[in-house]
Amino acid sequence: MSITRHDEKHSAKYNHHPIATFVGASAAGAFETVLFYTPEAIARRLQVNKTRLYSPGIGAPTFLQNVKTAIFGNTGKMSFVQGMRDLYSGLGVGIVYKIAQRGYKIGGQKVVEHELNKHGGHIYNDWFGERNARLMLAGTSGMLVGIGEAPLLLPLDAIKVRYQTNKNSVAGKGFFTILLEQRTKLYQGLGWTMLRNAVGSCTLFMVNTAMKEYVCKPRHEKYREHYSLPEKIFASSVAALTSVLVSNPLDILKTRIQSGKEEGKSGLKIAGELLYKEGGFAFFKGVTTKALATAPKLTFALVVADSMAGWISKQIENSDLPRPTAPPTSPPADLVELICMENELFSVKPR
Repeated sequence: MSITRHDEKHSAKYNHHPIATFVGASAAGAFETVLFYTPEAIARRLQVNKTRLYSPGIGAPTFLQNVKTAIFGNTGKMSFVQGMRDLYSGLGVGIVYKIAQRGYKIGGQKVVEHELNKHGGHIYNDWFGERNARLMLAGTSGMLVGIGEAPLLLPLDAIKVRYQTNKNSVAGKGFFTILLEQRTKLYQGLGWTMLRNAVGSCTLFMVNTAMKEYVCKPRHEKYREHYSLPEKIFASSVAALTSVLVSNPLDILKTRIQSGKEEGKSGLKIAGELLYKEGGFAFFKGVTTKALATAPKLTFALVVADSMAGWISKQIENSDLPRPTAPPTSPPADLVELICMENELFSVKPR
């Protein structure tokens, strides 16, 4: 007699060991910051700039001068080394933040998706169908992790943004001095940050899964997570670009609030002023730079995190560390014993 658990079909398995996923994602965050910190700083400064960079009738030299002023301020002539030092302001805080953020977001999303699938996978399958359920699980877990990220890491993010966009407010101050001085001010824009993270993270993980599921198309259920490097890069690139485009308007508000230049103003007031004074396209300021910088760094983080997690998982499998698996599908021993006693009790013996 065989007994099948109701959730056997929907039981989830970790693709990589959770420790490997967290370590791989954190390492990817460190590499990502060193490589992409300056383009991110440029995008942030363009986002907080309130002047029109381009208007009909101005020539290319004037436009380029406006862009330079928006990025470096009215500092006159600046050497290449001075410019790079200026753009790398707050790099130490940026590395710490990105290590924590990528480890939490990428590693945490896998854990949340696993738990959602294990406890409610059958509900998603019944509502959306087995294939679409994977997209919804990825999106839901990404959204939950994105919302939880804001209360945990917003102070670090706010200090990093201050260094990138408003250096005068933190000049000559150490990290802990800023923390003690600013305290609750570092949580300004918490609601907008949670909304931006929810939208961005949901889009990122859902589109990434959709590209793998519908475009790359796994060859067999057994090899569902075994994609080639070009397939991973393609799926991650489309997901990262979509996430940047969708979340940019909310990112504009978040950045302006965190810059410290909008003291006492609510997000709605900032949005209203931005729309009235700078026009609707202002919600997409810096989107080109972000698309050229943030999308590749998100792609880099996802691909490197997944690749490193796979390698670390192999090392863990060869060690004595236990690998978490789905709950066993065989019935408990006491249930088997009870069934055997029942069969023996009610069996009809031949005379």
